Amino acid sequence: MLDSLKITDKVSGILGEKQLAWLASALDAHSERPAIVFVHHNPDEKGKLDPATRKVTISGLEDTRALLDVLLPRKQVKAYIFGHTHDWKREEREGLHLINLPPVAWIFTAGRPAGWVDTFLREDGATMELRALDTKHPLHGEKYQLKWR
Repeated sequence: MLDSLKITDKVSGILGEKQLAWLASALDAHSERPAIVFVHHNPDEKGKLDPATRKVTISGLEDTRALLDVLLPRKQVKAYIFGHTHDWKREEREGLHLINLPPVAWIFTAGRPAGWVDTFLREDGATMELRALDTKHPLHGEKYQLKWR
């Protein structure tokens, strides 16, 4: 579990060189053990262009590329789990699962679920099941079947 807080009340986060070096060292020291990395901020390699200022704004992890440079080659890292965007979704990069956990309260996008995720680990993967606060929500009970790389 890593701390991505940069500045209180600022949207973007950062891990920084010291924490990334520690992570790489810790993963290398235990390369035979599977790992799941937890960070508050979402990966955000491109940011978003503000049409008014013509500036690119990062709303997630500012050093996403540096983090992925640590995680992707280390095949024992199975998943990167984060929140921050208040959404429930999954993607995969080179076999690394990127899991965005849902909010437990504040919903940013109408119609998206709030709740928690039950996770059942197996040697070859995991099952993640959404437990929506509104049990009538169409995604309540949705499962992601993750296969480890």
